[in-house]
Amino acid sequence: MNEKETNMVLLRELHNNIWGILKHLMKFDTFVLILVVLFDLVMIPIAFGLRTTAGVEACFALVLVVGFAFSLLLLNNRRIQRQQVDALRAMYTDLGFDRYYSEKTTGLYSRRYDLFVFLILTSSVGTLLITYFWIIS
Repeated sequence: MNEKETNMVLLRELHNNIWGILKHLMKFDTFVLILVVLFDLVMIPIAFGLRTTAGVEACFALVLVVGFAFSLLLLNNRRIQRQQVDALRAMYTDLGFDRYYSEKTTGLYSRRYDLFVFLILTSSVGTLLITYFWIIS
């Protein structure tokens, strides 16, 4: 195998590895979003069952901490995703395929993360509002 063939094999393996990381991040982020929404839905009846001020405050704190922690996790995953996409774009540019993978495509990934963080925060705030108005009022 000559040097050019070896480089192409390495590029193919690198390409597959980067896409594998991106697919894993997408699946994991979707799982995190579903997990947080389910957690928030479970916290509503728990807070309703406690009905004490201390219990409701503990539920409030837990919902806020979980929502904030998973939002930070998603923001970290967005950073990793950007690094991987930048590496892919550089590889495509080196090979002359950059016209097939534009900046617009990269922007879609970032908007996806913005949407996920927004949904997590909305779910957490919604849980807090529902709990507050049904239990405390």
